[in-house]
Amino acid sequence: MIFLKKEREQIRKQLLKKITVGQLITYLEFQELYQPYINIMSEMEFANILEINPGNYNTMKNKGTRAKILKSFKKEVSDEEKKKIIQEVLTKVRVGQSITYIEFQELYQPYTNMINEIEFANILEINPGNYNTMKNKGTRAKILKSFKKEVSDEEKKKIIQEVLTKVRVGQSITYIEFQELYQPYTNMINEIEFASILGISYGNYNTMKNKGTRAKILKKHKLEISKEVKAKIIQEVLTNVKIGQSITYIEFQELYQPYINMISEIEFASILGISYGNYNTMKNKGTGAKILKSIKKETGEEEKKKIIQEVLTKVRAGQLITYLEFQ
Repeated sequence: MIFLKKEREQIRKQLLKKITVGQLITYLEFQELYQPYINIMSEMEFANILEINPGNYNTMKNKGTRAKILKSFKKEVSDEEKKKIIQEVLTKVRVGQSITYIEFQELYQPYTNMINEIEFANILEINPGNYNTMKNKGTRAKILKSFKKEVSDEEKKKIIQEVLTKVRVGQSITYIEFQELYQPYTNMINEIEFASILGISYGNYNTMKNKGTRAKILKKHKLEISKEVKAKIIQEVLTNVKIGQSITYIEFQELYQPYINMISEIEFASILGISYGNYNTMKNKGTGAKILKSIKKETGEEEKKKIIQEVLTKVRAGQLITYLEFQ
């Protein structure tokens, strides 16, 4: 039976739902594929549609070898399909990640009936040389090196806000701490881009990563604190200390604890009316620093009446007292 080119292509498309372009198959697998067509063509005709020549068909059938199928069959993958593949891949790996052949195969699995490994490697920006060394020598290959995912200013702000729920402005972090902060964004941006968002230069990132140093984050980030927020902080602080009280650095840290992810120590000291100089001597020399010296707490009429009532439980109206008794 003679099959038209259109019919042959239709059969190939049906077969590609079960196999991949360039796949190596055994005679047993060949027979399974041939089964639906057994009444309309011979095995040789079916082999021909699969682009298996008579010699390879005979050795596959009689000697148990494998035969490569549809070697010249080229399925065009549109730009839209490529973009979709990249987007799906980036839910599992990140831009610029180095992967093993096993990891490559896991990523390739959903597309085995759509494209061959070489084409998939090409979409991932792995050149044939790197693909071969990754496959045959166990090396890693870097994927999507030139793929640039734009992170909008809004996304950057969101990342910074999320990070500041875990660390504070100006905090020095280790590479391990950096990785913990980076974890939620691994499929969105690479480490270098994340470091840049945190205000860590490329040089500082490298020394932090390779030499175990710390890197200061968000040094230039200015967290705007409204007057209302400052007033709220002062009110909360005054439930623990009094106006003009002299505090140690340990006491300062205890007061600062609830605001650690909101503002830096310097900013908190400023709200408490502690100058930069006094903050440093308190921190480094163990001196006390007076807080909220300029705060004028208004005493209301009700509070005045309460004070008078309390005093009159100890003295009488019009009583003459000494300074010692006044104290």
